[in-house]
Amino acid sequence: MKWTRLLALGAACLSLVAAHTACGSSGSINGAGGQDSTGITSSADTGGGVGSSTSNGGAGMCGDGIVDGDETCDGDCPADCDDMDACTVDSLVGAASTCDVMCTNDAITACEATADGCCPAGCDITTDPDCAPRVLMIHRSDDVTAIDLQTLLDGTGEFFSVDIWDVQIEGGAVPTAMTMQGYEVVFAWTDGGFGSANQAALGDALADYHDAGGRVVTATYAYCNNGSLQIAGRWTTGGYTLLENTMGQVNETNNPSIGTVNEPQSPLMDDVNTFTAMTGFRCPGDPVMGATVVAEWEDGTPLVIRGEVAGRPRVDLNFYPPRGAIFANGWSGDGLALIRNALLFE
Repeated sequence: MKWTRLLALGAACLSLVAAHTACGSSGSINGAGGQDSTGITSSADTGGGVGSSTSNGGAGMCGDGIVDGDETCDGDCPADCDDMDACTVDSLVGAASTCDVMCTNDAITACEATADGCCPAGCDITTDPDCAPRVLMIHRSDDVTAIDLQTLLDGTGEFFSVDIWDVQIEGGAVPTAMTMQGYEVVFAWTDGGFGSANQAALGDALADYHDAGGRVVTATYAYCNNGSLQIAGRWTTGGYTLLENTMGQVNETNNPSIGTVNEPQSPLMDDVNTFTAMTGFRCPGDPVMGATVVAEWEDGTPLVIRGEVAGRPRVDLNFYPPRGAIFANGWSGDGLALIRNALLFE
């Protein structure tokens, strides 16, 4: 998307690459006489004429609206070369007045210390700020708690952006996989009914997004088999969840806390020392075959689960994401670190 304009110095000898004609040759755009790409017969067939290139020429008549000779444009020259790709440097060579404008769009390969909208291959958040992931949070609950979590995640400095899709505000509509593909990570949780059609649509979209390379983190009650609260569709039937789709939910009210940490060195546990919930909202399922419980609630119920789906890592968080300072029954302690780590896990 970066672009510069380079002025041609003197007469430029520019080849018509797309038409396979040599520089200085006369003839039509197709290089063999006949009609050009606009359907207009060139002087290569008529032997010359006013305002056209001669049979042995190559200069053409700039300004006649016919691209011939060594012209690259005539009356339709681009004013800039912006290809709308943040990871290219766009340059314009030549000038409309001489009908020799050409564009180059060179890939950016170097990591940049300042944000330019591009994360080149091989760079990461430590070498290029644009490599910070974009997050889409999808929920069906109180929007105030989601906005608070958005603010907290923004404040970590680990994410390029954090956006919210509130299914209730969107009139029940769920985002498509195409919408999700504008983000590196999708975080979904629920505490309100989607309706059967939207449950399935969201699950299908999440599965498609994962299959296309996106990362998905889900939290309570997305995988509880409790009617309209769960995400359905291919997400459930295709084996994308890391907890068994067990009927019901758990609402433990005696201030449950984090219990055994089975993988204390896991990046999923970075900066996690304490975690307590006023009410331990969670799903009762066991981990699916091949999934690993990184940390447990104190009663042994899975709290943080990792695994692989289709050869790619996934994480599920078995707690309700809003914090207690905003939501009376929410978490206190290092819940933000748990969520941050899950969203960054690859």
